[in-house]
This record gives sequence, C-alpha cells and structure tokens, in this order.
Amino acid sequence: MKSSGNGNVAQCVANLIATYQGEVPYQRLKGMDPSLIDENIITSEPKIKNHATWLIENFEERATVNDINVSINEFGTVQIEPDILF
Repeated sequence: MKSSGNGNVAQCVANLIATYQGEVPYQRLKGMDPSLIDENIITSEPKIKNHATWLIENFEERATVNDINVSINEFGTVQIEPDILF
C-alpha cells in the first residue's frame, strides 16, 4: 500500500489489482494470480474477471463489483479496470 491516501476504497481496489499473489507476507493469496496475466487474453479474460471479483469481494468488503473490464494496451500489457460501487 501507499504510505498515505490508502483508506480510499478505489485506491485499495487499485492496490489489490496491482499486487501479485505471493508478494504479501502471511497473506499469500492476496493479489492477482500472475499465471493468468501470461495466458492468451481470449482464454484468460473470464478467469481474470472471476479472480479479480473474488479478490475484491474477499479483501475489500466496502466495494461492490459491477463489472471487470480486461483489455490490452498499446504496449501489450493486460489492463484490469474494475467497475465498483462503494
């Protein structure tokens, strides 16, 4: 998490999406599964959406997930943009 401004629900969700599993000591499941990011976007998009929804529902209970948008930017990086209510 950031040193300040991390109490905001949107910031907490962004931090969860930016974290990979295994990075948080004693909470090894907290974060996105890195194996999903390396797969083909067509086959991994539903898995990414399911995993991101599970992640937000379990680690940021103040947020309600409407949808998860998965795309690839111009650099070939997977972009995960959750649409949440809080």
